[in-house]
Amino acid sequence: MKSCRVAMVMGCPFPAAQGTQVLVEQMSRALVNRGHDIHIVAYHFGDPARTVDLTVHRASGFPGYHRIRSGPDWRKPFLDWSLTRKLLKVVKDYDIQIIHAHNYEAPLAAYAVRRKTGVPVVYHAHNILGEELPTYFKKSWVKSRMQSLGYALDSYVPPRGDLCLSLTPGIQNALVSRGTHPEKSLHLPPAVEPISENNYSSFPTPTAVYQGNLDGYQNLDFLLDAWKSVVQTIPDAILLVVTHGDGSRFRSHVHRQGLSSHINVIDNITFSDSLELLRRSSVAVNPRFGWWGFPIKSLNYMETARAIVSCRGSAHGLEHMKNAWVVDNRDLEHFAEAVIELFKNPGLAHELGSAARQTVRDQFSWQQNVTRIEDAYERVLSNA
Repeated sequence: MKSCRVAMVMGCPFPAAQGTQVLVEQMSRALVNRGHDIHIVAYHFGDPARTVDLTVHRASGFPGYHRIRSGPDWRKPFLDWSLTRKLLKVVKDYDIQIIHAHNYEAPLAAYAVRRKTGVPVVYHAHNILGEELPTYFKKSWVKSRMQSLGYALDSYVPPRGDLCLSLTPGIQNALVSRGTHPEKSLHLPPAVEPISENNYSSFPTPTAVYQGNLDGYQNLDFLLDAWKSVVQTIPDAILLVVTHGDGSRFRSHVHRQGLSSHINVIDNITFSDSLELLRRSSVAVNPRFGWWGFPIKSLNYMETARAIVSCRGSAHGLEHMKNAWVVDNRDLEHFAEAVIELFKNPGLAHELGSAARQTVRDQFSWQQNVTRIEDAYERVLSNA
């Protein structure tokens, strides 16, 4: 297609080593490489350790707000109002043709701008809010109310896009059931850039890695319980919990569980350094139960040819004993057994890891996905 001017908007810091931000960064880069004019509109800050060669427009900030992690915050409405103002300015200043909005705050800003400018909005669904929002709270009555609010937004936000892109078929089907018109809904899987195949020496002891944020929906307590079983069989086994944010609270939680000698929490780490730790580990773990999102960490695991142990709910792109070891949600015994067996059987670990890398390069490459995005843009522009 001809070069298109796109405002890529998200209600979060940018850049950052979180799934949404990494996906948007790589998507934008792929589109720029195809000749499109991409303008990223985001919050007033990003991870200072991560730089990008992309055009970024920042909304005005809120005093004291520098939170990288996702989740509700009372300051978000002020930030999103500022995001709307910045998006409107970018759309007018650069004669934007399409607004590509991610998650939930950004499309609300995009729809407000569409009312003023007529610029169509492509909504990109990364999750089901009715499933995710309750995971940020502890009290059951609050969880219940947040679930109702999340489902209400699932019924309101996606259907109002000129086109709705979903990371998984499950998300697509759920949104259609909540009001998104089937003819305005497309499944667009995520993708990952190739990772260089530098040779790193493996850790001397059996080592598994979890790479990602420490939010409740990641089910890290399940992982800790499974690890207690792993070290009963392999006492010198080490789990690396690698996160770009602050891991002090989780580190204290690990200590209270009596696992400090078996689990190393590595926080405030750059994305490149986290990949090095991933390459040096023999097993990568994904304890997430939820079907309602796509763990971008899994694509990194696959691209680095790690042997993956994953819970079934979020095992998108993974098939049991073909390119990963997949266990049922909440099955502590079999999750631990899978890790133990892969530690003991490096041949099987290598076989599954190699198959995982082949899968990601066959099915989750930007070379394939960028043309699908262009098709979506052409479809929206033709109906504008």
